[in-house]
Amino acid sequence: MRRTIKFILWLLGGLLLLAVLALIFVQVYNRFDDPLTSEAQALVAPKPVPGAPDGNAYFMLLGMRAPAGKDAMAVGVALDKLNFEAFSKAPMLSDPPEEAVALGGPPMKVQRIDALRCNWFEKDCLAQFRDQREAIDKFGAEQAELFDRYQRALAMPDYRDRPLQSYNEPAPVLALFNDMDALAQARAVYACEQGDAAAALQQVRRVTAFSRRVMANTTSLVSKLVFAQVLRNNLALLNALMRQYPVPMAQQAQALTALALPLTLAESGLEKTVDAEVALLARNLMYTDSAHGLALNQEGQGAGGRLVGALIDGVYKRNATANFLASRKPFFSLESQWQRSQKGLDEKSMNMHTRWPSGVFWDDYVDNPAGRILVAIGTPNLGVYTDRMMDVDGYERLTALHVQIFAGRIADADIPAFVEGQDPRYLDPYTGKPMQWDAAKRLLVFQGHGRASSSGPADGRFTVAVVPLPPAP
Repeated sequence: MRRTIKFILWLLGGLLLLAVLALIFVQVYNRFDDPLTSEAQALVAPKPVPGAPDGNAYFMLLGMRAPAGKDAMAVGVALDKLNFEAFSKAPMLSDPPEEAVALGGPPMKVQRIDALRCNWFEKDCLAQFRDQREAIDKFGAEQAELFDRYQRALAMPDYRDRPLQSYNEPAPVLALFNDMDALAQARAVYACEQGDAAAALQQVRRVTAFSRRVMANTTSLVSKLVFAQVLRNNLALLNALMRQYPVPMAQQAQALTALALPLTLAESGLEKTVDAEVALLARNLMYTDSAHGLALNQEGQGAGGRLVGALIDGVYKRNATANFLASRKPFFSLESQWQRSQKGLDEKSMNMHTRWPSGVFWDDYVDNPAGRILVAIGTPNLGVYTDRMMDVDGYERLTALHVQIFAGRIADADIPAFVEGQDPRYLDPYTGKPMQWDAAKRLLVFQGHGRASSSGPADGRFTVAVVPLPPAP
């Protein structure tokens, strides 16, 4: 028995010694970081906004909260310059520089009102806007300058931004834009009530064109998704106006037809945002260390936390991590959830592009293991957002069919054949088949596959109620 116990103790001691030696070897090996490749250097370098700011609505949005009486465009240009210079000097800057925050004085503040918050796919927003007109008009009067900045942004012919340099970098104030756009939607309803369908359609045309311009040119995933939502909400407004005010809307057939066109690949695709997401992750991981959230050796963690933090920090090669990302851009999957499910892949298989370890001993357990783990954790599953963009494209096509039926005065008996005979631009983007027509309920139907949100249908089922044939103008 004593010999057995002694053998077990020696065995455990040997295994512990091997583990300690292996840990020392990995720590020593990873002390020697790789030189940055030229591709990685280009990936992490700060990038200014391309071109001149003239006519670029990005700067107007960036300066939208400028103090009252200030030129929002000039403030946006100055704010971008300050932020770019700050991040060029301090890569891990987590907050905007103080002079940027205080630029021109205290920024404009807006108190959001419930009257403007309405899910077009779950509520009757036309009725909500009409019922709360007094509150909405008061809000519009109080925010007249901000609404003017919103309208100025819509009028600008260009939109170009630069990839974000930090996750905490101040982005264009998209929540304010959403509020002003909701105010514009309410005013479009009021215009139709007064018989001015042309003014309502002019507003919808301007904001949908602007949203599509942003979607085609932005490198920001957040901006892409926000303006896809803005586009979708204005399409819902358009469908509601045709249903509620058929006679004045029918008199604007030409303007209607020009509004509903399927998205282009540049507008619906995520390629630009993928490149920007890779650069943002590479930049942040390259400048991440124990003092900036990598490990547990921050204040208050105690000696044990500091030891664990030091061990993790010792097996993390920052340059090697950036090199890995620069050479592995394709592993940011753009395959949608729906596409994966059609192939019969389970959730584990669907996330193989971020799994760690993958089974290669040297690469996954010895050479920069902390870097591989951080990449796996930080890599977004962009396929989720591909589904959302396909849903917006599908709803745009559904709206286009409604416009053609409405403006073309297609009789009920001919709608099934019309829907069945559409060219590929107006088919279901997921199935490649015609959209569904529910004759009993007079609904055009498109089943989306994106994740449900508070601003869309809970079950992803988009419907458009087709109004009866309006009287001839």
